[in-house]
Amino acid sequence: MCDAGVRQHRSSTPMTPASELGFELNQLDYDGRESSLNFGAYVKACIVDLDTLIPHDNLQREASVLVFDEVFRSRPGMHPAVSKSEHELLITTCSLARINGIQSILESRGIELPMGNQSETAGLNSVNAVDNRREEIMHSLIARDESPVAVSETVLAFLKNLQSHGVKLALISTLSHANQILERAKLAHLFQTITNVDKMWELRHRPLPAPDSLLGACTDLGCGMGETVVITGTTAGIQAAREGNFGLIIGVKTEAKASSLAPDIATDDVSSVSPRTMVEWFQKGVQKDSWKLAYTTFQPALELQKETLTTVGNGYFSSRGSFELYDRTYTTDGSEALVHYPGHYINGLYSRKTSTVGGDHVVENTDLVNCPNWSMIKVRIGEDVDFISPLDQDILDYMHQVNLKDAVMERSVTFRDGKGRISKISSSRLCSMDLMHLAAITFKFTPLNYTDTVTIRSGIDASVENNLVKRYRGLENSHLTVEACGQPGYVHGASNGSPPFYVLAKVEDPATYLSTAVRNVVVVTHETAEPVLATRGVKREGDVVYEEYTAQVDADLDGYMRLDKLVAVFTSNDQTVSKDGSMAGLLAKTSVRNMAPDAPGRPPSLSRSNNDPLAANPEIPVCESPTWSQCESPTHGVSADYHQVGPHKALVNQSLGHLDDILSFHRVLDPHRQAWQDIWDASDVQIKGDRASQRNCRVHTYHLFVTASPHMASVDAAILARGLHGESYRGHVFWDEVYAFPFYISTFPEVCKAHLMYRMKRLPAARASAERLGLEGAMYPWQSADTGFDCTQSLHFNPHNQCWIGDQSFRQRHVNIAVFYDAWVYLERVSMTEEDKKPGGFRSRATGMMLEIAQCWGSMCTLGDDGRYHIANTMGPDEFHEGNEGLADNAYTNIMVVWLLQRAMELAKERPGEDYPLALWEGITKHMYVSVRSDGVLEQFKGFFDLLPLDMTAYKHRVHDISRMDLVMQAESKKAGEYQVLKQADTLLLWYLLRPAEVHGILQQLGYADATGDPKDLVQTNYSYYVPRTQDGSTLSYLVHGHVAALLGDTTSQWSWFTEAARADIFNRGGTTGEGIHCSVMAGSLDFITSWFAGLREERHGQWVIEPSLPSHWLSVKFRKKIRAYDYYFHIADGRVKLTLESDLVPNEAPVVFRIGSTECRPGPWSPVTIQLGPLTKMEDFYGLMHDTWHHRKVMCNNYFMGGMLRDRRQMSILKHAHRVLCELPKHDGKATLGLSGRSRVECDLTYEITELEKDIIYLERGESVLLTEKIRPAIKGFDQWVAAGLEFLKPHRFKNWITDRDGTTNNYCGRYNSSVQSVYNSIWLTRFALCCSKAVFITSAPLANPGVVNVSVNFEQAFLYAGSKGKEYIDTNGARRSVAITEDEGRKMGALNRQLKALCRQPEYSKFSLIGSGLQLKFAQTTVARQDICNTVRRKESEDFLKKVKEICHEVAPNGFEVIDTKLDIEIMPLKADCAVADDASKRGFDKGDGLNWLNEELGLDMAAGPNLITGDTSGDLPMVREAMRACPDSTHAIFVTTDEKLMDKVRAMCPRSIFLPAPDVLCYVLSEAAKFYVHNEFPDQMNKLFPL
Repeated sequence: MCDAGVRQHRSSTPMTPASELGFELNQLDYDGRESSLNFGAYVKACIVDLDTLIPHDNLQREASVLVFDEVFRSRPGMHPAVSKSEHELLITTCSLARINGIQSILESRGIELPMGNQSETAGLNSVNAVDNRREEIMHSLIARDESPVAVSETVLAFLKNLQSHGVKLALISTLSHANQILERAKLAHLFQTITNVDKMWELRHRPLPAPDSLLGACTDLGCGMGETVVITGTTAGIQAAREGNFGLIIGVKTEAKASSLAPDIATDDVSSVSPRTMVEWFQKGVQKDSWKLAYTTFQPALELQKETLTTVGNGYFSSRGSFELYDRTYTTDGSEALVHYPGHYINGLYSRKTSTVGGDHVVENTDLVNCPNWSMIKVRIGEDVDFISPLDQDILDYMHQVNLKDAVMERSVTFRDGKGRISKISSSRLCSMDLMHLAAITFKFTPLNYTDTVTIRSGIDASVENNLVKRYRGLENSHLTVEACGQPGYVHGASNGSPPFYVLAKVEDPATYLSTAVRNVVVVTHETAEPVLATRGVKREGDVVYEEYTAQVDADLDGYMRLDKLVAVFTSNDQTVSKDGSMAGLLAKTSVRNMAPDAPGRPPSLSRSNNDPLAANPEIPVCESPTWSQCESPTHGVSADYHQVGPHKALVNQSLGHLDDILSFHRVLDPHRQAWQDIWDASDVQIKGDRASQRNCRVHTYHLFVTASPHMASVDAAILARGLHGESYRGHVFWDEVYAFPFYISTFPEVCKAHLMYRMKRLPAARASAERLGLEGAMYPWQSADTGFDCTQSLHFNPHNQCWIGDQSFRQRHVNIAVFYDAWVYLERVSMTEEDKKPGGFRSRATGMMLEIAQCWGSMCTLGDDGRYHIANTMGPDEFHEGNEGLADNAYTNIMVVWLLQRAMELAKERPGEDYPLALWEGITKHMYVSVRSDGVLEQFKGFFDLLPLDMTAYKHRVHDISRMDLVMQAESKKAGEYQVLKQADTLLLWYLLRPAEVHGILQQLGYADATGDPKDLVQTNYSYYVPRTQDGSTLSYLVHGHVAALLGDTTSQWSWFTEAARADIFNRGGTTGEGIHCSVMAGSLDFITSWFAGLREERHGQWVIEPSLPSHWLSVKFRKKIRAYDYYFHIADGRVKLTLESDLVPNEAPVVFRIGSTECRPGPWSPVTIQLGPLTKMEDFYGLMHDTWHHRKVMCNNYFMGGMLRDRRQMSILKHAHRVLCELPKHDGKATLGLSGRSRVECDLTYEITELEKDIIYLERGESVLLTEKIRPAIKGFDQWVAAGLEFLKPHRFKNWITDRDGTTNNYCGRYNSSVQSVYNSIWLTRFALCCSKAVFITSAPLANPGVVNVSVNFEQAFLYAGSKGKEYIDTNGARRSVAITEDEGRKMGALNRQLKALCRQPEYSKFSLIGSGLQLKFAQTTVARQDICNTVRRKESEDFLKKVKEICHEVAPNGFEVIDTKLDIEIMPLKADCAVADDASKRGFDKGDGLNWLNEELGLDMAAGPNLITGDTSGDLPMVREAMRACPDSTHAIFVTTDEKLMDKVRAMCPRSIFLPAPDVLCYVLSEAAKFYVHNEFPDQMNKLFPL
């Protein structure tokens, strides 16, 4: 008898992640080697241009000569020959460039011809006629030429190789005779689609470099751009492929260096690009490319823009990506255009100055201060007098980029100077995200062809001014005064290095002090020499303080000179939250400064290394009370010492002390990189299928955290409209956070909290502003800086007429709506801490601020004679219309005030002891005035409909940039305010902030029901009216218009608006990116992706909807979002939504409810939920759906046996969803049709999957008795009699070991192994019995995992051991995978076979065989692959051809090395032993389940000989288990077989007299469960409730 009772629940081991047990082919072959390339998964199509495949320069040259001979000969006295330079203008595949070339040649010869139309052929009287005549000549030349066409054999071989991998091919050419050339070359058959110039004209494709023709070819092939390769040899082709967003661009013999013109892979020989190279590009290269924004040419006119977009920062301070070697630099053409501008900014550091402009107008301006330039570095070579200017030399190589992932700006320049010396400069710069006051630069100078002395000067330039924005240069721009500088602890001539030095600067108003400290560490290194420290000296010239280092550097010894510049910046404004300023507690990270150099857990790069040239140098000692040395000042002898530092010594000490333990760039880099990794983990949006959008997303995310990061929790500062990247808008705070909050609130809500704290601290100033205007409550100004008082300009400069003009934008009171709205969103979407909820805590302060804003708006409303409330003297978001004293009744303002007061009345209930004018507010919410036209158009403001219309088309022809039509018209003595033209979205902003039903509901409440109609119709009417009248002078319009288009379901316009927003700064759409980024549009574009493309939006409080609408070429999108107290992960792809709650449950905080289609779900912690959207169409999606049911069934079963609830609503919703999706599939004769690769389809009998889901739903919702009554008894005749017989057989025995087969025995048969997921009821019944045995072991013929028996079983993890491949492999009690030993020869053969079979099954024509029936099962030392299923889905000839192909592969891998068994459904393949010649040799009897049982008996200590043992099976393949069990324990082995086959029954009885037979798996499983109940009730009644709860 068994010596154990009911087995106790062992501590549960962690579940295997679903990603590791997915329905994918094995990632490794069984011998552990890397599997074959999955080429077809990445590359679906290839487009090549004609000239790359068939160069035809000679024909083009001859045609050009002939056509111009005709043109020139018709003009007396003109030389007919075409020069070489003229010919180069014509040899191009870009038709537009060719026409321009023709025009240029004609003009150079003094011939003026009209452009003409594209079809013009008569005479040579237009440019197009000349081009068409040239085409005619080429056509005749081709027809006349009988010589073979010169095909590029390497390109042809490359294309044929791609085609052999199932890749579709397309060809494009801007020549009309492309088809003729292909026919002559006998290559036309290679291409599924050919696009020549005639087809381009017919389809109205724009000529290259526009991507229209490439995109059209993709459409013809039915493939996405992201999975298409473009091969081209032209610059125009590369441009088109980049613009078209193609997955891989291969440039053949191209020389373009500019980043926008560079291919992904450049080669002279395309055959060097292997399939592995391409796969690696798609696997790694595309991702790597999306993590950088790189520029490979120096373009002076674009340098400011590049500096902005490569800015580094950490939310506290920043540094523009300017070249360290350059000060502020202007062009030499007299235009006063800047080229370089080294700007450094600290969030919250402002200066106020008064200026006289426009003759006698005195204005006050408050500016974000351009701080001392700590990135300043200069280099001088040898005896040169001047410092080198590399960008003024012969540039040989150039790279300037920002590494987005690591947040490091990098630059590399190789140049040749006037003396022939070739040098290379490389640098990297960062502002630490780990320690917010710390920055670092590593700068390396390498002579490449000479040996000479090199001098590096590194210092701090405090002479900087605010000069970035040209239109502000008439204002006072000098904001800093140097108070002191010095180098404490410096000893002249010391050999152990110099300590840091500092500059203390002052901002006069408000009085603020700024201390910048720098430590320079310089090494000179040769490969054969010891590191040498350079000489140093500290000097001051004016307001520039620096050290110089001079040393000999030898190119012959691969020498270089390296400077690591460590910087610390502090101001007297700083709020010290943690003494070291680290992100500890914000990002839960360890700070460098809190760790000793060799502390455990310190990143390796932070410890001293013998490989680092700096490691040999001792640390520089820092004194507790330093002596203050004087700065040597050769210019004017001014020095600063301790006494001049005075009371600000502590501030200086703080900056100096911050550099105590920092001696190298990498000591700063490593923790900085980890801090950024934490940020990316929370905020990265991953897009598959769209390279451009992926990079844009990361560029935007990066710059948003450069501007505002979790460090803001310790900074009194706000989210700046133009970031920490420049001086546009003077660094002021506007209303832009209303667009930025959704992004920050879902990633790092502490940024939003810090911004709201900034507003709350300035509430007294807002009260004073309201009081000054005679209003109640608080009114925040349109532009704010440090004090909270109004910083809005009263005059602004018009560059079109060079005049200063009045500005009434201070009337944009709607900023207060934004402040209120932001606070409301924060309170709704962020979980409050207990501290925040306390009286006087954050929530109380926030609601108090909001109610004071409401009081102000209430007092601004006046009751008119019409019985309605009006708001006057304001401006809406559209700044073109300001009126003389503001405007009346702006629709956006009035409606949002109604919404605001409704919310305020709710908030007032939280403060019962305070008196608010609730009656007034309620009256306003019912009687606010809004002008609504009869057709539903809301009048932007009172009188807008009476304004003049404007012919904007005429302006577009005359003026290059009409985004600021007000300034353009003002220069023409016109006023934009007199016309129906908008700078940016105004009225439409209502639907950006509120749902259509909310806006509609407010209008109905106000009594405008007759004019507003349906909510969606109201949106459409206003969208159609206002969009054509809007000039989009602000990038914010892109967001608003895109949002409204998405509301209307206009996916084309939605995508167009999104791409404009996403490119706004990267492509400098408004022309001002060089002055600073646009934070709001960056944040808004990211929110657009999650809200509209992913479709994640809040439907009502606590419930979110997910309605994905991915762009057609996007394959998937992944992102994380924080909603209240929880972190969620979303993955949307292939018509499915997968979401995971990546947090533990929080007390008193319910997880979010999501509505996806018709399914509502509330994911539990760490339990992924996948919902299928719409009908299934692909076999892969079907398997994915069933895999999701596996996961949730497994969770339920494990929870149940661990004492939890079985009927979990969250898991139940997934089962119901899967059941609904399968039932809704169209079926013919009971079979559903699903797609395989390409156009292949397969019929699937889904009876098993649907029936088992139905049974589970009944079992879980209504109980076991209903399941038996409604589903099982009616399906099995005599069910109760069979159960009684089974119990009679089992009751007398308690089994030590239970050994069982799965399919057909304990589990009902399914037509496909991968979808034969075990049911919950089945698992509960089996597990009960298994826990009554010492050991319960599944032995199956299927593989163990991936996919295998563990991927379809949901049993309680502690109840069973699993053995696959007939027992050759198993998972032991510790979760380790073990297997029998096989010979090296068998391993080699099976590994090679498996790789080739997987590659075969990835080919489109054979992929179905891995998805039907048994699929492709890589067992241990055996492989099974289906060639048919029980529905006979595959045609007979196709199935037989596949069998033949498999046998060929077996022979190719090892002739006579495999036994191949064809069961008509499956192909079974096993290795033959090397010494066996024939497959039927008796000595080679195949490994069966009996052999597996014997091996497991020894491995697992089953002690089969002790018995009693129970063997359950259903086929003759299970008889060997009975055989070996009887051998081990003949007197106490029992067998139950699920069969009605009399012959099989006789065989079982002959082996084991103690045997019975049952008709179906459900009978056996229920018998086992009832037997377990009998055992437990009689022997362990105290455990009845655990295993058999009521």
